[in-house]
Parts: sequence; C-alpha cells; structure tokens
Amino acid sequence: MDNLYVVLDVTESSHVTREKSSDDDWDRDDTHTDWSINGLRIGTNAALYGVPVGDVNAGDTVQALWAIYSTGDSFGSDVDGALEFIGVNKDPEIANMNYVNLNSGSDFFVNDKGESIKIYVPWNGYFESLTGIYQETFVVAGSA
Repeated sequence: MDNLYVVLDVTESSHVTREKSSDDDWDRDDTHTDWSINGLRIGTNAALYGVPVGDVNAGDTVQALWAIYSTGDSFGSDVDGALEFIGVNKDPEIANMNYVNLNSGSDFFVNDKGESIKIYVPWNGYFESLTGIYQETFVVAGSA
C-alpha cells in the first residue's frame, strides 16, 4: 500500500523584480513570488507540500499551517520565494496554539494526539527571513 499524505494544493507565480547586472558574472535576478493556496487533498505523492496523513481522512475539516519565507544568497534575493507546509490539525484549539507558538519562534508542532514534534524551520537561515505563518480551515478532498 502507498503511503498517504495530506497535500497542500498551491499555485505559485514568480516574477523578476531586478534583472541581473550584465557586467557581473556572479549576479543573478532578484525575484518575488505570489502564492495561492487552493485547498488540501489526500495523495500518495508528498511532492513539495505534503505531510503524513496521520488520522486525517477525505471530508475532514482541518486547520492547515504553513510558512512563507524569503531566501537568497550573496548574488540575489527571492522575496517570498519559498513555502514550507508545517502540518494540519483537526482540533482548532491545538491549531491555534501551534499558530501562536510558531509565530513566537517555536520549532515544535503539536499533533492532535498532543505529541510535540520538532520541525525544520528553514526561514532561520543566514539569507532567509520569515514573511509569515499562515493558518486556514479546509475540508480535505479525496485523491486527485
């Protein structure tokens, strides 16, 4: 049996905000990305935006949590260029607690069983910066 994931259905659109300098071989374009969150579904491929399904089923109402952050390097920047899907909670109180804690700098996510799970927070890198933690209610769709 395939592993099942809750997959965040996203659309991203990036555009150049500053073109690379023609006289600098190391320079690169600066970009900005706009994100649209279209919903959640159950899937067998985690791709970039999937988390293990746990006790979530198609038709469940859940709170999804994700982060949008900027990244870059010495040669250019990507404003809002990355999205990290953090997880889902069926219990809105736990989801709200996660939202508050993550916005306060926590690197733990509490699942609906009350277990604290250490998460990777890529927005704490040298060139990265957090734009925001986002929380939204979705009804989980079945497999695509």
